[in-house]
Amino acid sequence: KQERLDYEHHLNQTIFESNVIKSNYQKGRFEGRAEGLQEGKAQGRSEGLQEGRSEERLSIARTLLGRGLSEEDTAQITGLAIEQVRGIKS
Repeated sequence: KQERLDYEHHLNQTIFESNVIKSNYQKGRFEGRAEGLQEGKAQGRSEGLQEGRSEERLSIARTLLGRGLSEEDTAQITGLAIEQVRGIKS
C-alpha cells in the first residue's frame, strides 16, 4: 500500500512539474512574441521615416534641377551625393 501511495505522490509531483514547465514555456513565448512585435514596429517605423526623408530629398532635387539649379548646388542643398543628383537628370 505504501508503494502505491509513493507512486501516486511521485506521479502527482511529475504532473505538477510538467504543468509548471508548460506554463512557464507559454509565458516565455507570449513575452517573446510581444517583445518581437514591439521591436518590429520600431524598426518598421524607423525604416519608413528614413525612406520618406529620402523620397523628399529626391523630390526637392527634381524641383531644383527643373528650375535650372546646377547639379552641384542641388547636391549641396539636398545632401544627396552628386551621383544621385546626376541619376535624377538622366
